[in-house]
Amino acid sequence: MLCRLCDEKFRAALDITVRLVEFLASGGQAPNDVNKSRGRPGPRLPIKESQLAADSIWTHLAGVAIAHASGSGEPEPHWPAGTSILDGFLPSLELADVVRVTADLVASVEADASVTSRALGAEAAVVFYREVQKQLARFPLEEKPKRVPYLRCRECRQFTVVDRPPLHFLGVRVHECSSCGAQYDPAMKEFDLRLYRLEVETAIAERAAA
Repeated sequence: MLCRLCDEKFRAALDITVRLVEFLASGGQAPNDVNKSRGRPGPRLPIKESQLAADSIWTHLAGVAIAHASGSGEPEPHWPAGTSILDGFLPSLELADVVRVTADLVASVEADASVTSRALGAEAAVVFYREVQKQLARFPLEEKPKRVPYLRCRECRQFTVVDRPPLHFLGVRVHECSSCGAQYDPAMKEFDLRLYRLEVETAIAERAAA
């Protein structure tokens, strides 16, 4: 039986699974994508790390369903064509079908409230939500702006400049003031920081001379 916190994490992982798998299976925005291929006859197609991550989430979710079936004596879910409980999604499966079968599996797991009531199901649920958390950290669905320390906005002169990541692959990264909305090229960061350092050093020297 899962504790309340683990159950909340498990349910949160289920809530985001379909969206995350769709994002990963479509290519994601992996910083370390490398060429890999599946072992099937014919042309060897490159497989991105993000697509392998989608496979991993599917197999871990399937593991929850299998563990529950094993512990309860109920039959396992029907595994749709184009999927494998060991390898995830087969190369022949279209993205729309990936989303559909993932949504169906999530729905079947959510529909049974007793899925985590036994040791096997609870253990598999923890492994699953940790896998979702790991892949979400590797391939975030959205990047959150981060404050740039010691950088003053050129317009309002406030220390409210944030680094805003691009909204799409190969998009433009900008520095934006969260107070007035002014935007700057990140390449100007070092120049502005040198100016601020000179300003601080001058103020310190003036106080020391007073």
